[in-house]
Amino acid sequence: ETVILLKTDTIFSNDAIALAVEERLGPSFAGKVVWASSHSHTAPEQYSSDLKLQVGGGEFRQRNHDAMIDVLTATARSALAARVPARIGLAARTDFDLADQVSYDRRPENDDLFGGAARKDTYLGMIRVDTIAGAPLAVVPVLGNHAAILSDWVGLFSTDVTGAYARLIEEEFDTPVTVMHLQGAGGDVLPESVRHLAIPDGRPDNDFGRSEENGRAAMPAMMALWTAAGAAMQAS
Repeated sequence: ETVILLKTDTIFSNDAIALAVEERLGPSFAGKVVWASSHSHTAPEQYSSDLKLQVGGGEFRQRNHDAMIDVLTATARSALAARVPARIGLAARTDFDLADQVSYDRRPENDDLFGGAARKDTYLGMIRVDTIAGAPLAVVPVLGNHAAILSDWVGLFSTDVTGAYARLIEEEFDTPVTVMHLQGAGGDVLPESVRHLAIPDGRPDNDFGRSEENGRAAMPAMMALWTAAGAAMQAS
């Protein structure tokens, strides 16, 4: 059974668009297309007809909607055509970043749910996919962290911290590897940085280095979990 996992660096995904992709791919993919988003606050939108999401994402544009379906469908078809026999390994930990070097609790208003203490999601997961021969094929870290290290004043599109995770993991390998960060329970989590912007201060926020700084803080734990997922793969 084949399931297609798609990911975009956008503010959110949309079931209507995922269903449209399924229809283009054919009946055998009904209910088997999963579309994830990074929730970057500095990414384009206007592809969703959901009125409540337009409050933050902007007025619906049909051409954006159609373009999203086109690119997701084309990407899915490319992935299906490139399939090779592979092995998969899984690993996870529930005590990631307890010292708040990568992220921190976003809202104190809900701390009473945890006995009055600040609480964030400390789950870090890893899906590792290798070829049968053992060559790295895909790396899928799962971490909840709001993709909002840049403020709304930034004048350019950005993949924010989630894109930094993907780029830095790619640099760990000598051959091309597909990296897809999946957003976890990041609603109550904000990315940490030693250079926080005073928001709002009215100036354009172009300090993209904060994303890389955050990514480098997360990288040792992510790569250690990738190694652990490989050990689980060998044992399966």
